[in-house]
Amino acid sequence: MNIAYYAMGGGHGHAMRGLALLSRLGHGTLVAPERHRAWAESLNVVFSTSMPDADFVLVDTFPRGVTGELQLRAPAWLVARWTRPDFYESRRDAIERFERVVWCEEPSIELPNAIRIPPILLRPPPLPREDARRDFDAGSRPLLMVLGLGDRQRPLLEKIARLLGLDLRFNDRFPAARWLPAADVVVSAAGYHAFHEIEADGVPAAYLPQPRQYDDQFRRAAHRPVAHDPRELESLIRRLLTTPRRPASAPDGAMRLAELVERRMKLGVLAEEEVAPLALR
Repeated sequence: MNIAYYAMGGGHGHAMRGLALLSRLGHGTLVAPERHRAWAESLNVVFSTSMPDADFVLVDTFPRGVTGELQLRAPAWLVARWTRPDFYESRRDAIERFERVVWCEEPSIELPNAIRIPPILLRPPPLPREDARRDFDAGSRPLLMVLGLGDRQRPLLEKIARLLGLDLRFNDRFPAARWLPAADVVVSAAGYHAFHEIEADGVPAAYLPQPRQYDDQFRRAAHRPVAHDPRELESLIRRLLTTPRRPASAPDGAMRLAELVERRMKLGVLAEEEVAPLALR
């Protein structure tokens, strides 16, 4: 049966969740902006910028589509992450069309037929530390890696790196998590995928949440090291350089969702007794 994952709109996280699921399933079509085509092709995932005929659809975050254009002609699940509560509250009529709501972060409101799973991540096999550092041409100094931040923060980070005697590298590779073993400290925005991949890897990290229309990065990073000004960022990086790396571990939310989808496709319906063993424990 044909499966489609709608990941239009927003940042990279929508497409990344779709790629994580479809690469686990081994089939299905990612519906996403053109800029994500190369990512899909690198993972052997079928890609489209328009919705194909499908027997089952997963819709990421936006129950009506980005501009209200989404017309669902097949059974569908909504994959939801944390967003401000009024976003989903004002779209309850659209959410009623979905068989299930699958929260891959803490739910922001109560919705019918909802289940909770761990974060949906690509989780690529990490490179050995020496290989990852060699790819970044890193020397013997500690490596400060930057994810999800643009040129506006570059001068400050370059200044801090000089002051603390660090090698500075901006990681814009795909999938970025493969190269996390190279880092001694990471500075990152708190977008969905970067945040959860960093937390799963265990590398010491300082977060600079960015304002977004729907994604609440400040809430996501609220209980992690967050810098609010340049002096605090420097102090955090200095402290994190002596913080041990935590063991890498995290439940595989993408695989759990893949198992749920496969059971749904096989049975035609997913009863609660089917959901419980695979949802968040």
